[in-house]
Amino acid sequence: MQQFEVPGQSSSRERAWKTIVTIEDGTAVRLGLGYLIKKGVPNAKRRDVWLALAGVKHFLKKDVHLKGSYCSRLVEVFGERVPLSIQKPPLFGFKESFESHFLTAQGLEACKRILCVFAMENPGIVYSPSIVDLVCLFLHYVTEEEAYYMLNYVLKNTENRNYHIPTSKKDCQKVIFTFANFLEHKSKHLYHHIQSLNFDTEFFEKWLIRFFVGEMPYSKVIRILDAFLLEGYSILFRVGLALLLENQNSLMKCTDGKNFTNMLQQITTQLIDDNTLMKTALGLSLKEVDLPEMFVTFLDHVKEPSIPIYYRPKIDVPPKIFPEELFEHIYAWLPDKIRIKDPVLLHTPEVDGYSFKKFINRIAKYEFVLLVLKSQHGQVFGAFTDTFWNPGDAITGGIDCFVFTLHPTIAKYAYVPGAKPYFLLVKPDSFTVGLGSNSGVALYVDHDWRATSGKCEVFDNTPLNHPDPEDFTIINWELYTFK
Repeated sequence: MQQFEVPGQSSSRERAWKTIVTIEDGTAVRLGLGYLIKKGVPNAKRRDVWLALAGVKHFLKKDVHLKGSYCSRLVEVFGERVPLSIQKPPLFGFKESFESHFLTAQGLEACKRILCVFAMENPGIVYSPSIVDLVCLFLHYVTEEEAYYMLNYVLKNTENRNYHIPTSKKDCQKVIFTFANFLEHKSKHLYHHIQSLNFDTEFFEKWLIRFFVGEMPYSKVIRILDAFLLEGYSILFRVGLALLLENQNSLMKCTDGKNFTNMLQQITTQLIDDNTLMKTALGLSLKEVDLPEMFVTFLDHVKEPSIPIYYRPKIDVPPKIFPEELFEHIYAWLPDKIRIKDPVLLHTPEVDGYSFKKFINRIAKYEFVLLVLKSQHGQVFGAFTDTFWNPGDAITGGIDCFVFTLHPTIAKYAYVPGAKPYFLLVKPDSFTVGLGSNSGVALYVDHDWRATSGKCEVFDNTPLNHPDPEDFTIINWELYTFK
């Protein structure tokens, strides 16, 4: 991993760090090395300092939840075949680019594996953008396994070490309100000026939720993380306040929200003297006060974003007509109640033959099925249905039904609200998914596996066999249910 040297260390501090041979106990580090850590940790010592501050060794001995190796957790999540590349890891609401963390390709995949394992073990945490930033930051100085344990410690010891990592949208908003409250007590003049500018205070999420990643030079972010692991979340408030107070005169000249935002970005991206910034930040005293009633009322109405529960399916039989990693895309499309189950292969022509009757008899036993098809032209597409395939004249299915393409393009076509719910019609010698009342069908397949696909108003899909002719032949398929 790339490492970012913290500049400005005096020779006396360098000599002091050189005298420190072992760094084991977090409490001893806080008592004996706190002063040096605040001044900046040398790259050569940072791994040991972080692991000590995070109490990783002590935590492993004490917490039953973390007993056992990280490798065993990888196997629990991914099975015996841990993928080399993960397409859609859980991001906990993180919407920024990984590029701001300067990870190598191997580092990025390590980050994704940690996120997958953590999400599977902590299904109650669905919104916490800080998690992604923390893992990326950790990986610059510690191993993948160590980063996983550090993340667990920081998230599970929020009260003990005052880390207070927000784990909901409401928590994130409370952080912003708390920061605004601190600012009002430090500088009412600047606080009221910001209010008058129509400035979107969610900008401060980039500072307080994302640890200033993407806003400051990365080496400065690393130094802030040193202090965060030492002191907890208050250092983020202190640094944010120091930036505002040190530049108050310039900020007071801003005449609108856009100008104010540009000024803040200029201040942080061009930051050179982080020694002065940290000295000012650490010198600020923060007295915790209750939030004003208007903030409390607002928090009561904060809606949590709809983020699907993450589940990494265990695949016993690798698919043959599409890459296994595309299961990640498919699972992101499934209803929550199905997403927490594993796929079970029911029927393929290679094993079960091309008998349409046998296929229908097999599929009719299961309520939730995923059918992936391959045409003679090489396109791969399919459908998910949420109803039993009973031959007859009745059109069945619910709004969770959808059709999709996997090759050459990856796309899901879900039910269009307001369209007639004509999802599935099964006959003894054919089946149709998506029956438009005024247009074509999304997918029709007859007993000889001849098929057609067109634009259908139920799903507003493009022809699934696009760009080849709408009439084609199915040459292979894989039928799955979920258990």
